[in-house]
Amino acid sequence: MKLRETRNHPRLTIFLCFLLLVAMVAIIFAIVDYLRDEQPVVEQPSAQPGPIIAQETAGAEVDRAVGAAVEQYQTVLDAEWIDPGCWLSHCPNSSWAIRGTPPERALLTKAERGNLEARDDALQRFQRIAVVSTIYVYSVKASPGKGVEAIVSVMTNKCYDNNRISSTDIHRMFLAASSVNAKEYVVLADEVISPETGRLTESYVPLYSSRRDKPPCFVQK
Repeated sequence: MKLRETRNHPRLTIFLCFLLLVAMVAIIFAIVDYLRDEQPVVEQPSAQPGPIIAQETAGAEVDRAVGAAVEQYQTVLDAEWIDPGCWLSHCPNSSWAIRGTPPERALLTKAERGNLEARDDALQRFQRIAVVSTIYVYSVKASPGKGVEAIVSVMTNKCYDNNRISSTDIHRMFLAASSVNAKEYVVLADEVISPETGRLTESYVPLYSSRRDKPPCFVQK
Protein backbone atom coordinates (compact mmCIF):
# COMPACT_ATOMS: atom_id res chain seq x y z
CA MET A 1 0.00 0.00 0.00
CA LYS A 2 2.70 2.45 0.89
CA LEU A 3 4.50 1.75 -2.40
CA ARG A 4 1.29 2.41 -4.42
CA GLU A 5 0.60 5.71 -2.61
CA THR A 6 4.18 6.82 -3.22
CA ARG A 7 3.85 6.14 -6.95
CA ASN A 8 0.60 8.22 -7.17
CA HIS A 9 2.20 11.33 -5.65
CA PRO A 10 3.78 12.61 -8.95
CA ARG A 11 0.41 12.42 -10.74
CA LEU A 12 -1.29 14.26 -7.90
CA THR A 13 1.43 16.91 -7.92
CA ILE A 14 1.07 17.45 -11.68
CA PHE A 15 -2.71 17.72 -11.38
CA LEU A 16 -2.45 20.26 -8.56
CA CYS A 17 0.08 22.31 -10.54
CA PHE A 18 -2.28 22.32 -13.53
CA LEU A 19 -5.16 23.55 -11.35
CA LEU A 20 -2.92 26.26 -9.91
CA LEU A 21 -1.88 27.37 -13.41
CA VAL A 22 -5.51 27.57 -14.57
CA ALA A 23 -6.41 29.58 -11.48
CA MET A 24 -3.53 32.01 -12.08
CA VAL A 25 -4.52 32.53 -15.72
CA ALA A 26 -8.13 33.19 -14.70
CA ILE A 27 -7.00 35.72 -12.10
CA ILE A 28 -4.76 37.50 -14.63
CA PHE A 29 -7.60 37.80 -17.16
CA ALA A 30 -9.90 39.11 -14.44
CA ILE A 31 -7.37 41.77 -13.47
CA VAL A 32 -6.85 42.83 -17.11
CA ASP A 33 -10.61 43.15 -17.67
CA TYR A 34 -10.94 45.19 -14.49
CA LEU A 35 -8.16 47.57 -15.47
CA ARG A 36 -9.62 47.93 -18.96
CA ASP A 37 -13.01 48.87 -17.54
CA GLU A 38 -11.39 51.41 -15.23
CA GLN A 39 -9.63 53.25 -18.06
CA PRO A 40 -11.32 56.58 -18.83
CA VAL A 41 -12.93 56.78 -22.26
CA VAL A 42 -11.55 59.72 -24.21
CA GLU A 43 -13.88 60.80 -26.98
CA GLN A 44 -12.18 62.14 -30.06
CA PRO A 45 -13.71 65.46 -31.07
CA SER A 46 -15.47 65.23 -34.41
CA ALA A 47 -14.40 67.65 -37.11
CA GLN A 48 -16.69 70.66 -37.07
CA PRO A 49 -17.41 72.55 -40.29
CA GLY A 50 -15.71 75.91 -40.43
CA PRO A 51 -17.41 79.28 -40.69
CA ILE A 52 -19.15 80.35 -43.87
CA ILE A 53 -16.84 82.38 -46.07
CA ALA A 54 -18.35 85.71 -47.03
CA GLN A 55 -19.04 86.11 -50.73
CA GLU A 56 -17.50 89.31 -52.06
CA THR A 57 -17.12 90.92 -55.44
CA ALA A 58 -14.53 93.26 -56.91
CA GLY A 59 -16.89 94.42 -59.63
CA ALA A 60 -18.13 92.65 -62.73
CA GLU A 61 -15.11 93.52 -64.88
CA VAL A 62 -12.53 92.35 -62.34
CA ASP A 63 -14.58 89.26 -61.48
CA ARG A 64 -14.63 88.21 -65.14
CA ALA A 65 -10.92 88.85 -65.57
CA VAL A 66 -10.12 86.84 -62.45
CA GLY A 67 -12.41 84.03 -63.60
CA ALA A 68 -10.74 83.89 -67.00
CA ALA A 69 -7.30 83.74 -65.34
CA VAL A 70 -8.38 80.95 -62.99
CA GLU A 71 -9.91 78.99 -65.88
CA GLN A 72 -6.69 79.26 -67.90
CA TYR A 73 -4.64 78.27 -64.85
CA GLN A 74 -6.84 75.24 -64.12
CA THR A 75 -6.65 74.12 -67.75
CA VAL A 76 -2.86 74.05 -67.40
CA LEU A 77 -3.11 71.99 -64.21
CA ASP A 78 -5.41 69.48 -65.91
CA ALA A 79 -2.98 69.13 -68.83
CA GLU A 80 -0.12 68.36 -66.44
CA TRP A 81 -1.76 65.03 -65.54
CA ILE A 82 -0.90 63.69 -69.00
CA ASP A 83 2.25 65.72 -69.70
CA PRO A 84 5.21 63.27 -69.79
CA GLY A 85 7.64 66.18 -69.51
CA CYS A 86 6.16 67.65 -66.34
CA TRP A 87 7.62 66.59 -63.00
CA LEU A 88 7.93 68.07 -59.55
CA SER A 89 11.50 69.19 -60.21
CA HIS A 90 11.08 70.22 -63.84
CA CYS A 91 7.91 71.27 -65.65
CA PRO A 92 8.40 73.64 -68.60
CA ASN A 93 4.64 73.91 -69.15
CA SER A 94 3.64 74.56 -65.54
CA SER A 95 1.41 77.48 -64.56
CA TRP A 96 4.60 79.50 -64.09
CA ALA A 97 4.89 79.56 -67.90
CA ILE A 98 1.50 81.28 -68.36
CA ARG A 99 2.02 84.54 -70.22
CA GLY A 100 2.31 87.51 -67.88
CA THR A 101 3.32 85.53 -64.78
CA PRO A 102 6.12 87.20 -62.77
CA PRO A 103 9.39 85.28 -63.27
CA GLU A 104 10.05 85.25 -59.51
CA ARG A 105 6.94 83.17 -58.86
CA ALA A 106 7.55 79.55 -57.79
CA LEU A 107 7.58 76.90 -60.51
CA LEU A 108 4.52 75.22 -58.98
CA THR A 109 1.76 76.42 -56.68
CA LYS A 110 0.97 74.39 -53.58
CA ALA A 111 -2.17 72.90 -55.16
CA GLU A 112 -0.29 72.25 -58.40
CA ARG A 113 2.41 70.36 -56.52
CA GLY A 114 -0.25 68.28 -54.77
CA ASN A 115 -1.77 67.37 -58.13
CA LEU A 116 1.56 66.14 -59.49
CA GLU A 117 2.19 64.06 -56.38
CA ALA A 118 -1.24 62.46 -56.81
CA ARG A 119 -0.56 61.91 -60.52
CA ASP A 120 2.78 60.21 -59.87
CA ASP A 121 1.05 57.86 -57.44
CA ALA A 122 -1.76 57.13 -59.92
CA LEU A 123 0.69 56.37 -62.73
CA GLN A 124 2.04 53.47 -60.68
CA ARG A 125 -1.41 51.84 -60.61
CA PHE A 126 -3.13 52.89 -63.83
CA GLN A 127 -2.14 52.94 -67.49
CA ARG A 128 -4.30 55.80 -68.74
CA ILE A 129 -5.49 58.98 -67.05
CA ALA A 130 -7.78 61.81 -68.13
CA VAL A 131 -8.70 64.85 -66.05
CA VAL A 132 -11.17 67.69 -66.65
CA SER A 133 -12.02 70.37 -64.08
CA THR A 134 -14.82 72.90 -63.86
CA ILE A 135 -14.34 76.07 -61.82
CA TYR A 136 -16.88 78.19 -59.95
CA VAL A 137 -15.54 81.51 -58.68
CA TYR A 138 -17.31 82.08 -55.37
CA SER A 139 -15.70 85.28 -54.17
CA VAL A 140 -13.27 87.93 -55.39
CA LYS A 141 -11.72 90.42 -52.99
CA ALA A 142 -9.43 93.14 -54.28
CA SER A 143 -6.82 94.76 -52.07
CA PRO A 144 -5.27 97.95 -53.47
CA GLY A 145 -1.61 97.34 -54.13
CA LYS A 146 -1.83 93.72 -52.96
CA GLY A 147 -3.61 92.01 -55.84
CA VAL A 148 -6.74 89.90 -55.60
CA GLU A 149 -7.87 87.01 -53.41
CA ALA A 150 -10.31 84.56 -54.97
CA ILE A 151 -12.26 81.72 -53.39
CA VAL A 152 -12.90 79.08 -56.04
CA SER A 153 -14.78 75.79 -56.04
CA VAL A 154 -13.00 73.31 -58.32
CA MET A 155 -14.93 70.22 -59.40
CA THR A 156 -12.61 67.65 -60.95
CA ASN A 157 -13.58 64.57 -62.94
CA LYS A 158 -10.84 61.98 -63.30
CA CYS A 159 -10.71 58.80 -65.31
CA TYR A 160 -8.26 56.14 -64.15
CA ASP A 161 -8.47 53.57 -66.96
CA ASN A 162 -12.23 52.88 -66.93
CA ASN A 163 -12.88 54.19 -63.40
CA ARG A 164 -14.44 57.62 -62.96
CA ILE A 165 -13.74 59.62 -59.81
CA SER A 166 -15.22 63.03 -59.05
CA SER A 167 -14.21 65.43 -56.31
CA THR A 168 -14.83 69.04 -55.33
CA ASP A 169 -12.36 71.19 -53.39
CA ILE A 170 -12.43 74.78 -52.24
CA HIS A 171 -9.33 76.78 -53.17
CA ARG A 172 -7.96 80.09 -51.98
CA MET A 173 -6.03 81.76 -54.77
CA PHE A 174 -4.03 84.95 -54.91
CA LEU A 175 -3.71 86.74 -58.22
CA ALA A 176 -1.84 89.76 -59.53
CA ALA A 177 -2.14 91.88 -62.64
CA SER A 178 -0.47 90.36 -65.68
CA SER A 179 2.90 91.85 -66.55
CA VAL A 180 1.83 92.15 -70.19
CA ASN A 181 -1.73 93.42 -69.74
CA ALA A 182 -2.82 95.33 -66.64
CA LYS A 183 -6.45 94.34 -67.21
CA GLU A 184 -5.66 90.63 -67.04
CA TYR A 185 -4.61 88.52 -64.06
CA VAL A 186 -2.33 85.58 -63.33
CA VAL A 187 -2.37 83.15 -60.42
CA LEU A 188 0.47 83.57 -57.94
CA ALA A 189 -0.60 81.14 -55.20
CA ASP A 190 -3.20 78.42 -54.81
CA GLU A 191 -4.02 76.14 -51.90
CA VAL A 192 -6.93 73.92 -50.89
CA ILE A 193 -9.05 75.06 -47.93
CA SER A 194 -10.07 72.33 -45.50
CA PRO A 195 -13.78 72.12 -44.51
CA GLU A 196 -12.75 73.00 -40.95
CA THR A 197 -11.18 76.25 -42.16
CA GLY A 198 -14.13 77.57 -44.12
CA ARG A 199 -17.10 76.61 -46.27
CA LEU A 200 -19.32 78.16 -48.91
CA THR A 201 -22.97 78.98 -48.56
CA GLU A 202 -25.22 76.10 -49.59
CA SER A 203 -26.76 78.07 -52.44
CA TYR A 204 -24.87 80.78 -54.25
CA VAL A 205 -24.57 82.32 -57.69
CA PRO A 206 -20.96 82.04 -58.93
CA LEU A 207 -19.28 85.20 -60.12
CA TYR A 208 -17.75 83.18 -62.95
CA SER A 209 -17.92 79.57 -64.05
CA SER A 210 -16.36 77.45 -66.77
CA ARG A 211 -18.19 74.80 -68.74
CA ARG A 212 -16.21 71.75 -69.71
CA ASP A 213 -17.32 68.27 -70.67
CA LYS A 214 -16.49 65.29 -68.49
CA PRO A 215 -13.63 63.13 -69.82
CA PRO A 216 -14.68 59.91 -71.53
CA CYS A 217 -13.53 57.04 -69.37
CA PHE A 218 -11.48 54.45 -71.16
CA VAL A 219 -13.18 51.12 -71.82
CA GLN A 220 -11.03 48.09 -71.18
CA LYS A 221 -10.98 45.56 -74.01
